[in-house]
Amino acid sequence: MMTGETYDGHVHTCLSDADPDQTPREVCRQARAAGLAHLAITDHDFMLDREERLALEEEFDLDVIPGCELSARTEISGIPHNVHIGGHWLNEQEPRLRQVLRVNQSQDFEAFRKEILRRCLRCGLDPGGEGDVDRSYQMLLERNPQSNHYGRREVARLLAETGCVSSVREAQDQYLSAHGKRRAYVPGERYLRFATLEQVVEAIRASGGIATLNHLYAYRLRQEEEEALVRQFRDLGGQALEVVYSRYTPRQRERLMDYCQCFGLLPNCGSDRHAAEKPFQQGDGDLFRRLRDRCMALRGGETLPTGENRDMI
Repeated sequence: MMTGETYDGHVHTCLSDADPDQTPREVCRQARAAGLAHLAITDHDFMLDREERLALEEEFDLDVIPGCELSARTEISGIPHNVHIGGHWLNEQEPRLRQVLRVNQSQDFEAFRKEILRRCLRCGLDPGGEGDVDRSYQMLLERNPQSNHYGRREVARLLAETGCVSSVREAQDQYLSAHGKRRAYVPGERYLRFATLEQVVEAIRASGGIATLNHLYAYRLRQEEEEALVRQFRDLGGQALEVVYSRYTPRQRERLMDYCQCFGLLPNCGSDRHAAEKPFQQGDGDLFRRLRDRCMALRGGETLPTGENRDMI
């Protein structure tokens, strides 16, 4: 039986946009070595097979929560936005969830990625070294053939690895961010038409899971727009807000807790971990138990799909 209650509710693997060496097995090994008892692998619009998840639980004596980070489109102040919704304790066989995953996985990611690379060329960043977007795109695919999701983070790593920039952080902050000084930023809303926020939250609820609005501050909204998004999410049936997050300041966490209290949401915890050098978030047992108990209540007391339903108290 596992001891301790620490958990991380937002972790990626090479199956979406983590480093190529961050396989689900390697991430679980690292999580157990870090002392975690509960881990949600939340790859972008992709879920581990149940058999693989149960095998990882058995090998590492780790509660691997069936999860996913789902992309969702919505409007805030009349402007389209793509936001990320964490789903925990999901039933991957639920038809509405499978439909949302099909929609989100069938986007024209190639056009989106190539436009990013095209704008990088205009900024003097040429990872392929031949002024050829197709060559750079092929390098992107070859870098991590296991990935089901290629976006800005993968482009940032490619730019850093080929010496176009000094670091992934420079690529993200200076070029690929909407607020960077030298713009190679491409709004995802121009190319990617994900399932709606209503469809995503409904699919998570139908699958018996908890829906969490992830990294609110990543959307760069004014405070009144933040409140409008959180209210919209709550009204659609969302249950939690990511409060304990690796890059948040104490003041930001305090404001997010205020949102939780105002809108009746539970606080959630996640590292949004994409690389081995980034530490896991060590969420405490009280946060975890409140989320688990809310999920069980929504299921009418039914046990959760944590594989062995092992003792987590």
